[in-house]
Amino acid sequence: MSSSHPPAVEALLTQWESRHPGTPVRGVVDRAEQLGFAATPPGGAGTADYLRLVATEPTERPVTLYVNALRLTAAGSAARKVAATLPGAVVRAKDVQLPFDSADPLAALETFRRVATGGTIAPAREDTARFQLPPAAPVRQQAAAPTPEPSKRRPVVLALVAAVVLVLVVAVLTVGGVLAPAAEPAAAMSAPTATPTADLEAATAAAEAALRKVETEEAATAPTAADPATGLLSDAATDTAVENAESTTALAALAAVPVQGRAPRTGYDRGLFGAAWSDTDRNGCDTRNDVLARDLTAETFRPGTRNCVVLTGALADPYSGTGIAFQRGQDTSDDVQIDHVVALSNSWQTGAQGWDPAKRLAFANDQLNLLAVDGPLNMQKGDGDAATWLPPNKGYRCAYVARQVAVKVAYGLWMTQAERNAIATVLSACPAEPLPGGVVTTVPARTTPAPVPAPQATVAQRPRADVVVPAPVPVPVPAPAPAPLPAPAPSVSGAFANCAAAKAAGAAPLYRGGPGYAPKLDRDDDGVACES
Repeated sequence: MSSSHPPAVEALLTQWESRHPGTPVRGVVDRAEQLGFAATPPGGAGTADYLRLVATEPTERPVTLYVNALRLTAAGSAARKVAATLPGAVVRAKDVQLPFDSADPLAALETFRRVATGGTIAPAREDTARFQLPPAAPVRQQAAAPTPEPSKRRPVVLALVAAVVLVLVVAVLTVGGVLAPAAEPAAAMSAPTATPTADLEAATAAAEAALRKVETEEAATAPTAADPATGLLSDAATDTAVENAESTTALAALAAVPVQGRAPRTGYDRGLFGAAWSDTDRNGCDTRNDVLARDLTAETFRPGTRNCVVLTGALADPYSGTGIAFQRGQDTSDDVQIDHVVALSNSWQTGAQGWDPAKRLAFANDQLNLLAVDGPLNMQKGDGDAATWLPPNKGYRCAYVARQVAVKVAYGLWMTQAERNAIATVLSACPAEPLPGGVVTTVPARTTPAPVPAPQATVAQRPRADVVVPAPVPVPVPAPAPAPLPAPAPSVSGAFANCAAAKAAGAAPLYRGGPGYAPKLDRDDDGVACES
């Protein structure tokens, strides 16, 4: 049977069904996609143990859930508050789990979809015990009464109304003689009685008016959530999202990336980052083939290259969410390209101009910053940052921008304010997204400025003529130690006689146009000689 899921998603579902017979995870993912959630595995190297379910087109607020063979998990702040109210929920310190054996995952998905589209109001505070989910459809009224328009009242309104009803019931019972002491019949008959219906309506109106006043005051002081022209978080909203993020997340790591404008592109050249696809790790294989072997499945290698040169394979392309068959050849190799997630030109304009050649070479070949992707989409991206280009596959955007943050943190690059706002907008839909590749950063501590002490009156003292204060003796500053010189590159004059000589000199692999290259050494005529 053919599957409608992307290859990477289908592979995980098949694996889970094999390990956990009877798991309903496939049905849960199918229903999630019917409700508008995009299912995608996390990106990067390694084996994923979950799928991310992202509400692709929310009308009110972003929602991201996580699913595996055993449970649904809500990790974001708002999602946790909603999940905690559902039957069978297991509330933990950093997430709320909905195990398949105790909770109804399909009903939970329906609830979260209503949250994403604005049909359900998520609780705004931590007091989730007072939050109640509204029904999926409005309750029918009796035929004799007109149907009121649905009202999005917050839990506080419901609590106030319930309290007023309780007070009125007690008052009615007291007036009617249930709790009050006995009175003369004539006095009881002539005493005016309260009108509970009118009082209830007045109390409800007063509670709603008070709530509207509070909401108006909050809206006046809160930063604008998003720019209506771009759909991105404003500068102030981005700062708030970063400050409130968990310290181990990619969103919090934005605090460690400096913000300033791009430097001029003047002087940029690809050659300043070293020869294309060098063998920087000295494993006998160039970086392009290393990344292809990492990101492709079912790959085959050219005989005699010690599993280096990739001939064929299958790519689950993260940018498009589709599968691509890779075949090495003059007209087909470009179908799969290796993308610098932070483009080399972008790095040149955000800090790399001041690097030495060794650091630029390492950056250009660092697999943290490299992904095998769809060739045309890589060409479409060019040297764009997150403010100008994001993958069409919305389910991968969280992992994509998290990788950009990790690279900029690892190499001390800066970003523009527009780029920072774009990344924060994406990560606000998946606030638990971690930094990939084991990157760890120190988030600046959140400090509250100390109050300025009030100035105190001081009495000027007349200096004594017999006291001489010696001038401070300057302390000599030691000169900094000279930086170590980079290891000299192997000197090559003329072409090598054979690949053994090139490897012995530490110059392999050789590239067409470079020192030591000769056509006789390039057996497959692909421009790279002595590859293995």
